[in-house]
Amino acid sequence: MLELALVLTTSWPVYSGADPVVVTRAREEADDDLEERVGNAIEVAIISQAKNFIKTLPCQKVVDGIWR
Repeated sequence: MLELALVLTTSWPVYSGADPVVVTRAREEADDDLEERVGNAIEVAIISQAKNFIKTLPCQKVVDGIWR
């Protein structure tokens, strides 16, 4: 469980490895520096509405542990 929590909450550059079209569009819409935008797997899942991922028991345990 600790390893899963670490993987789900480790920060990484959000646009790392993104398609160039996505990066170009993000640069047009964003006021900040994209290279400095960081996030984690839980944030990406929430933003992208990955409901099947978020509702898994291991993910729910990690989220519950964060909020307590």
